[in-house]
Amino acid sequence: MISGSSSPGQKFDPETDKIFMIGLGGTNDMDSPMVLNGFAQPPALRLKAGVKYRLRFINITPQNQGLIVSLQGKTGPAKWRALAKDGADLPPALPSNRTPASLFPSEKLTTSNS
Repeated sequence: MISGSSSPGQKFDPETDKIFMIGLGGTNDMDSPMVLNGFAQPPALRLKAGVKYRLRFINITPQNQGLIVSLQGKTGPAKWRALAKDGADLPPALPSNRTPASLFPSEKLTTSNS
């Protein structure tokens, strides 16, 4: 379990700070299924309308497998904003409506839905 502050001076809140570990569900890099938080088919994440969430995606796959991460809503791709990558804040001038994003092994991406 990862805990701690979201950014300097901000407290970690398990209700709005969501962490996603992306890896493989076995030892065979070629045949093992991709897993999200340990599940090959994770349950859907239910988010409340009007609530700001911070989502952290961490790629722990081996062999330099780059991933494309996108967020899907009921009607298609969800709008989100990248806040940080590998623990470093990103400039606020980055485009606010991003989807998808690339994520390579050991990279961490922090996003927000607003």
